[in-house]
Amino acid sequence: MKRLILSLILIVTMVLTGCGGGSKASTSTGSDEKGGTETLRIGFNDSLTGAGAVYGLPQQNAIRLYFKQLNEAGGFEVGDKTYKVELVELDNKSDPTEAVSATRKLIDKEGVNIILGWASSGATKAVSAVIGVEYPDVFMLVGTAGEESITADGYANVARIRPPGGYTGDAAGRFVAKEGVKNLAIIGQLKDALYEQYTTHFVEEFEKAGGTIAKTETFALGDRDMYSQISSALAAKPEAIFVPGYVEQAAFVYRQLRENGYDGKIYGFTGGSEAQFLEVATPEQMENVYDLRPVEGTIEALGDNAKAYAEAYEAEYKEPATPNAIYAWDSAIALVEGMQAAGTVDDTKAIIKALKDMPTPESVALKYVDVDGKWFDPNGQTYTSNIALLFKDGKWTYVEDLPADASVYSKYMTSLAEANK
Repeated sequence: MKRLILSLILIVTMVLTGCGGGSKASTSTGSDEKGGTETLRIGFNDSLTGAGAVYGLPQQNAIRLYFKQLNEAGGFEVGDKTYKVELVELDNKSDPTEAVSATRKLIDKEGVNIILGWASSGATKAVSAVIGVEYPDVFMLVGTAGEESITADGYANVARIRPPGGYTGDAAGRFVAKEGVKNLAIIGQLKDALYEQYTTHFVEEFEKAGGTIAKTETFALGDRDMYSQISSALAAKPEAIFVPGYVEQAAFVYRQLRENGYDGKIYGFTGGSEAQFLEVATPEQMENVYDLRPVEGTIEALGDNAKAYAEAYEAEYKEPATPNAIYAWDSAIALVEGMQAAGTVDDTKAIIKALKDMPTPESVALKYVDVDGKWFDPNGQTYTSNIALLFKDGKWTYVEDLPADASVYSKYMTSLAEANK
């Protein structure tokens, strides 16, 4: 019965009304007089204002929608009880200090012992260290934040749905070299740990294949005037430009490159949707730009569960889901699957163990690459495939898969975790 409920909610595509987070919390409190269900309160901590909201708000939307569908389907069973979910939501503004403060409030004041969300790597990294050391009975399940050490610091109670940036960076560097590029300039958000790590792995593989980095320029979150970096990069006469960074900043680079008369190849790592880019750049300026990312927003390539999710999201919010929101959707699925497999909503250690012991469930929206037959590796990390997309005629179009060995990368992450103990 419980599997049937989960399957049903994945194909719901009717227009739904929003659900919110809220008030005072403990893990499960009281029961629903009408349905005999208990209320399970789950924390949510993410970037809901500021520059990071471009990723945090879609994650909030996806998690709200998943639990709304689940609640309307009657809740979900764990052991001999049925639960409905209420979210307790706080904004971390993509700021590490705010994120830690919000986390302490969720745990110490609200009594929450499971926290979803986490789009910004800087804020997430700061919190993972606090939860890993000070709150061993709290489960932190990360959606989008891709900074490597989040799941390589050796904290057993921190897990993540999105693959780490370097895993995709390796594959992207090989792809650009295979494209015949020998001389490359980089204009990137390289003070951000995710983009710095992706770029480090990218460059290593690109140079291993015989490529040369002609020039490296940086920009910061919130920057919009990239002309000086562009002029410096173009002066090195590169064959192509690589742009890793948040979607808005990357879009300004693309626009200003074209305004400067550059018509060469552009490769990026952003995870942005068509609509997000077209708020800054024209379709003509975006034409033939690549994005080298995990297989997150290519719904057509992901199957029926992803299509049902995307249709439900658009019906609920009157706009397409951004690519990163699907990680949040699957994080909510992971939590429910883990609770059901563990037979508890309170024992977070048992929930985490159950997740690390299971193969990828059929209910998820993304396509995952199992490690030793398991969805989560020993570090609490999952892996998806990677893809190259090309902006063509106003939209992202699939080019090809970017091969990466999840088992090898998992061993690399384990070596980092062991070094950090």
